[in-house]
Amino acid sequence: MAPEIARDMVSKGARVVSLGDVTWDTALFGAVAKAVWAAGGMMGAIRYALNRAWDVEKSRSFVRGKAMDVLLVFCVSVVVVLSLALTIAARSAPAVPIATTASCEACCGSAPPATAACS
Repeated sequence: MAPEIARDMVSKGARVVSLGDVTWDTALFGAVAKAVWAAGGMMGAIRYALNRAWDVEKSRSFVRGKAMDVLLVFCVSVVVVLSLALTIAARSAPAVPIATTASCEACCGSAPPATAACS
């Protein structure tokens, strides 16, 4: 597909999608806020189920419970992003060879010490 055709398609689509007086930043913020609110509802359901399973009678107020749910959403998001970053870093890092007795004898002429790798 030629770049000119793609540019025409995008500009026509942009004209069709009209936000009125709302800017894209406002729309993005609204979408993220709604997604966090919905994910907080999921965390609230999990919190409710765990409280029910463990026979916890004490409950939080709506505001405190929702704040806890949103905090949990952000914590889980951080864990997911860190896990993804570490996985990408581990897969992109070069493999480190493990020194064996045979490889050290071949390169150094002697067996490696029990606690150190062959240099």
